[in-house]
Amino acid sequence: MSGALVLLSGGMDSAVCLYEAIEAHGTVAVECLFFDWGQLAVEQERRCCSALCRAAGVAPQIEVELHFPYRGPLTDESLGMPRGRTPSQISGGGVEATFFPGRNLVMLASAFGIAAA
Repeated sequence: MSGALVLLSGGMDSAVCLYEAIEAHGTVAVECLFFDWGQLAVEQERRCCSALCRAAGVAPQIEVELHFPYRGPLTDESLGMPRGRTPSQISGGGVEATFFPGRNLVMLASAFGIAAA
């Protein structure tokens, strides 16, 4: 492999991935990919991605906009984020309200296409 494409959300986990990729491939061979999928925190995440790219010395992130035909608490303020749950409610099983089906799969498929191209 001659380089790396890092899916950069602006959070701690993807920042670690960015620096691991730089260590393995060097700054010139690392590109970052940011997804705007309608998340409520998109502007904060975009700013963090830009700051991480600048701090790491890599090119500005490539930005991809995704459109999902459904919404959830992470994309629609009117649905409300679950708050104040007890530990037993959290560990009670079932699917969390913040689960966004297919999001990561679509992002990985898009990233694969970009990397392959």
